[in-house]
Amino acid sequence: MKAHSSAVKCVAFSPDGQILASGGEDKTIKLWNLQTRELIRTLEGHSKDVTSVAFSPDGQILASASEDKTIKLWNWHTGELQKTLRGHLFGLLCLAFSPNRQTLASGSRDGTIKLWNWHTGKVQCSLEGHSYRINCVSFSPDGQILASGSGSNCSYDEDNIKLWDLQTGKLKRSLKGHDQSWGLEGVNCVTVSPDGQTLVSSSRETTIKFWNLHTGELQRTLQEQSYVDLVAFSPNGEILASCRSQNINLWNLNTGEIICTLETSSNSWITYFITSLNFSPDGESLASCSENGTINIWGIY
Repeated sequence: MKAHSSAVKCVAFSPDGQILASGGEDKTIKLWNLQTRELIRTLEGHSKDVTSVAFSPDGQILASASEDKTIKLWNWHTGELQKTLRGHLFGLLCLAFSPNRQTLASGSRDGTIKLWNWHTGKVQCSLEGHSYRINCVSFSPDGQILASGSGSNCSYDEDNIKLWDLQTGKLKRSLKGHDQSWGLEGVNCVTVSPDGQTLVSSSRETTIKFWNLHTGELQRTLQEQSYVDLVAFSPNGEILASCRSQNINLWNLNTGEIICTLETSSNSWITYFITSLNFSPDGESLASCSENGTINIWGIY
């Protein structure tokens, strides 16, 4: 469905799977009823691209991050803006709520991660250690570890994946394994498995890597045909979706084989990249969005 007037940057399902939120280059957030495919409302307030959206675990609050250096917290039921969080020096690229509902993590072009008490709007601490922009953050299911992935300054030996101990606010370990000679993108996606045992990372050097979250050991590598922009676990942890350009591969993680490839249709000679990927809470649907302003909802089972 055509969702925004320009590129859609991010999508997120509500915890009950009934609502899809999308954010775009047009500076707006849109809320969609997934049963009817109808637009519920549009949220306006950011002055630059909306780069990330996330629902709180109880589904009551929607957080949005933007290149305008702010996070906005919305009562999405009414459309009311409840808080604006400021603290990053440059635009934001990612955010995530902790499973315990207490903390919101944000990553920015300024190379820092901030942990917010989103109830009060105050920064709890700032995590510093990356030397370039923060592309992605992901909490472990128990909320004890935060994984982050960053861009590269073209250093071949840079540790672009970091694991943070959230009880102490200290760096737990850095992981190195992706070839950073492919440019400034670095590690563009990290995600923790639903069982909390595995971290998966992707990079534009065509590999998907599986790490033991607790030891940092590299356990497995899947080879794609071209660079990998995004990865996402199904809720049961049995399927991994990986995105390259306009196509999405679904992997059977028990066998390491590709189940099928989902291809986005385009009538244009221009390649429009997929910019976000998310499974529904029940695992039966996969949402993707694109630079051409569209959102696709795929049936998985």
